[in-house]
Amino acid sequence: MNATANQRLDATLIAMERAALDRWSKGDTFGFLEISAPDVLYFDPYLDRRIDRGKPNCHTGMNVTEVFRKDDDRWQIIHTHLAFTKTAKS
Repeated sequence: MNATANQRLDATLIAMERAALDRWSKGDTFGFLEISAPDVLYFDPYLDRRIDRGKPNCHTGMNVTEVFRKDDDRWQIIHTHLAFTKTAKS
């Protein structure tokens, strides 16, 4: 993949993330599920069990890493890792 193609891919994935995050900030948590692959499972550290294509809870103070896969012509999230942020000790 050349530099121009990489830049287009970066812009595409960032736009998808931004749109989902904008919805999230307004209380609509389904934006991330809509850009996720159908076989994604959601585990919330505040719940006792996973959510299968359900509505995740909204928590703050987390770092997020996501893995995308292209199926046919559509990019989808196939893995999301959320980690609680830690404050530095003085």
